[in-house]
Amino acid sequence: MRNQLHLLLVNLAITDVGMSASCMPFAVVTVLFHGQISTINKSFCYFNGFINTLFAMASVLTICSLCVFQYVSVVLPMNKSLTNLRCLVMVLRAWIISIFLATGPAIRNGGAINSIQTFSTTYIITLQTEQIFPTTLP
Repeated sequence: MRNQLHLLLVNLAITDVGMSASCMPFAVVTVLFHGQISTINKSFCYFNGFINTLFAMASVLTICSLCVFQYVSVVLPMNKSLTNLRCLVMVLRAWIISIFLATGPAIRNGGAINSIQTFSTTYIITLQTEQIFPTTLP
């Protein structure tokens, strides 16, 4: 990377591509094939919760790092307090914190979201009985 801003922007791009490639296809399949949702087992739901949380938190923490970088750049324009190494440490901390926070759904301590929202109807999926119960939104 040429400078610190490029490092942070590339990390943000990686998190966004990861979110698009790993989270959105599962959500679309869940919405389109909600009649056959009983074929999806619990481990897939926990893995999906882990991946969603991982990339969402990495994206949020990267945006926070970008805000800190811009603040320091504006307040202390001539001070080189944020070096390439410090920005790399900020990026690594964002990923480490994201992995730590994403382990909740992975170890079944918080679970995954098992609901599908389409327009005015919410389908709540219970994996124990493998039935879909339609409910209306408030």
